Order: sequence, then C-alpha cells, then structure tokens
Amino acid sequence: MYNFFGKFHSSLQGTPVNDYASCSNTNSNESHRAPRPSSADAPSPSSVWAFQPSSADAPHPEEIQWRERWFHAFDTECFVKARASEHNLDQVVSLCARYERLLSHTLPGSDIWAVNHAEGRRTKVDPETAALVREALRYCSKSSGLFDITLAPLARLWNFHAAHAPSEGDVARALRHVGWQRVDATKDTVIVTDPEAEITLGGIAKGYIADRVRDLLAGQGVRDAFISLGGNVVVMGRSPHDRPWNIGVRSPDFHRDQERKRIENEAIARSPHGIDKRALRDLGRRPEKPACVLTCSDLSVVTSGIYERCFLNKATGTVHHHILDPKTGRPCESDLASATVLSRTSIEGDGLSTALIIMGCDRAAAFICEQTDAAALFIRRDGSAAVAGNEEILKETHAIEIAGAVVIS
Repeated sequence: MYNFFGKFHSSLQGTPVNDYASCSNTNSNESHRAPRPSSADAPSPSSVWAFQPSSADAPHPEEIQWRERWFHAFDTECFVKARASEHNLDQVVSLCARYERLLSHTLPGSDIWAVNHAEGRRTKVDPETAALVREALRYCSKSSGLFDITLAPLARLWNFHAAHAPSEGDVARALRHVGWQRVDATKDTVIVTDPEAEITLGGIAKGYIADRVRDLLAGQGVRDAFISLGGNVVVMGRSPHDRPWNIGVRSPDFHRDQERKRIENEAIARSPHGIDKRALRDLGRRPEKPACVLTCSDLSVVTSGIYERCFLNKATGTVHHHILDPKTGRPCESDLASATVLSRTSIEGDGLSTALIIMGCDRAAAFICEQTDAAALFIRRDGSAAVAGNEEILKETHAIEIAGAVVIS
C-alpha cells in the first residue's frame, strides 16, 4: 500500500532523539507517527508569493524565538522547528495545505485526481502542478525509468499489511499500464495517454514541498530551522545549541531486531505451557542506535531503505520489501539495504534515492558521482557502508569519516 503521495520507498523522518534526529520515512496508507522531539534539542520557494507576509503582518522582534509545530499532511506527521514567530509557522501549515489540495492523488478535485480520472484526455491544471510533473518526468528519464510516477497500479497489488504477494499474472497485467512515457505535461496541462494508467507524485512531491517550505521561511527572514515532511528532512542554519544539526540515519538492524522480537514473543504466547503475559505486553519503541550521525547545515537528507515495510511469504519463504523495480514489477534484488542522499535540494534526494537502491551499490555510486550537487551514503545488506559523490558535501557532513565506510570515486 502507499500513502497520500504514494511514494514507494522508505526515507528520512526527522525524529530528534537526544542530540540527533533519527531518520526514516515510511509510506503506508496509515499515518506514521514519529516520537516527538524533546524541546531541549530537537535537531538542534517557486510560487509562495501568496504566503509572503505584508509589512503590516511582520512579527515584532520579541516574537522571534525557537518554536515547533506538529501537523498532519500528506497522510503523515510533519514537524517544523525554527527560530521564528507563530505567524511564520502558520504560513508553513497553510502552504502545505495548498499543496495537498493540488497534488493529492486521492483527494477528489485535486489536480492529480483530475488527471487520473480524465480517461486519457488532456487536463488543465495549476501551472505549478504541471511544472512539478515535468520535473518528475526529468528524474524518470535521468534514472532510466527506475524512478517512475506511474507505478501506483502495480504497487497496489502488494499488500504489506495483509502480507499478500500478487500472482505473476496480476503483475504482468499491471505492468502493461506502467511507464512514465505515457505522461506529458505542458505549461498548464497534463495528460496520461493510457486511460488505465495513473500518476502519483509521492516519489518527489514531499521533497519539492520541503524546498518550498525552506524558501518560504527564508523569505520571511528565518535563518535557523529543521523541517521534516513525513521524513524528507531539510535543515537551515544552526540548531538551538548554536551548532550544526545532527541527523541520525536509521540502522537496518533496528527493524530486524524489532521483527525478531515480535516473532519470538508470538511464539512464546503460543507455547503449550500457557500464555506468558510478558510476551503479550506492548513492546513500545526501544532505544535506537543510528547507523551513523551526519552533521548538517543548509542541506537536505533523504533515505530510502528496504527494511521498514516488508513481509515474509510463508508459502515460499521469501521476504518481500516495498521498493519495487518498475522493470519487473517485483521487489528489487540489489545488494543495498538503504541509500541516503545528501543534497542542496530535497527534490534531488527524493528523485534519486529510490533509484539508487534499485541500481545496487556499484552502479549507484557511479551514478551519484555524475551528480555534481549530491552525495550518498550506502549501507549494504551485509552491513558494510560506502560513500560517494560530491566531496564537499561528504566532508561537510562528516560522512567521509563514518567508521567502516569506503569512499567510492
């Protein structure tokens, strides 16, 4: 399944824990509630003209202080912490609501909903929607189709809540309607030429919106902020402790351990010796050690991983994860467990991270080295790490110093 934006990968979720933000972005049709940061040290635009305050709305200097705001948008939890006024944060929420009305593929009347229900006819949309579709198609082309905005019909076949894998025939039928080449966008229109195909912008929209939130805050004079839109993290300036923000990249081991513990407890509960009540208690969220902690200022961090949404096919013994290869219609089989993209814009991280997972480490490293404004941290399925890409970003974030990481150039 997939959430409001239907992005089929696991990414970053800014979740401040102690002195870092532990990051992972899940996508499901259920809200993903991250643990809320302590106020002590939480990781501590485009067309936004309508949200620029007039001089009469400008807050008084004494109203500028560290504030935080949680809100629900895009079927996920969003969080902003900034040295700003309440008015600034109100504007952020309003901006996100506007984009939800434009870009949701499930909200009747939205631009994307209208395109998907046009039965192959060209549809007039907001110019910003059309521009984002054109940008998404650029990333589809750039990744040779490994990033694809027409994946929704195929993704719906994989039910991760019910642990259901589709038949080969169902996958083959869905693949007939997958292909970004079916989509075209002009200045203010979008068309999907196959009436049975549809688009979702979940693989790129939250990154785009996170960039617009950053631009909105910067335009209002905000210099220091932490922005997490369901996991797409953008940091500005410095944290409340007057130092760069620390962003923790979630370890795949955390999810494996959680799953192992769940299975063990279920087994104990089924014991013929009787129910062990200790095995039935709510495990809650155990303390988590991140795979690494990145030091960031004025940067976006987005992670895709195979470990947050998966299930065991008991019939075959195969573990299926949610990152689907558009070429096969099945979970990709690369050697990577996660890929973290470090870039100046969040849309870049969104547009690249899923494709990098599908490519596998060596091909992904070569690909990211071609992107002059991006770098990446890779964690392989065997637990080893590697970094590649923009050397300035790697040094700035200390990614190059991560224990055991191999630099690929």
